[in-house]
Amino acid sequence: MINHVWSVLCQQTIVDARTGATTHVNTVNGASFFEDEENLILPPLVISTRWAKEDTTNAETTEIRVRIDPPEGRDKIKIGQGTITLGTDQHGINSNIEVAHLRLKSGGRYSFLVDHRDPVKKTRWKTVAKLPIDVKLVPSPEKEANEND
Repeated sequence: MINHVWSVLCQQTIVDARTGATTHVNTVNGASFFEDEENLILPPLVISTRWAKEDTTNAETTEIRVRIDPPEGRDKIKIGQGTITLGTDQHGINSNIEVAHLRLKSGGRYSFLVDHRDPVKKTRWKTVAKLPIDVKLVPSPEKEANEND
């Protein structure tokens, strides 16, 4: 059975061609926008995950998906879904899911959810990672300057 090992939210991943080692550049746990900005758009992000299995005698496939859970209990939004295959003699694999220019509606805590299709109950999904990002709305420099006059 394929299991989730870890997940990281960052701005970029670099994979060493020789060793396969992954470097996560600029891990992310928050973002700030001026409160008078009309468009709250996150910079491109990467959700980097690691998956592994113990039994290497058989190839295995599983489905994963990524959703975003917005603040204030609004409906979760699916932003990506795919399949991971671990071949024979393969213990683990990394998956990097790029999230480009996600538009937000407000400040607050958003969470990226990494889900894995339940291997027994194929119709169910199980959330295996929750990656929060706190979005803050701050006063614009012009507004602060006017308030200090």
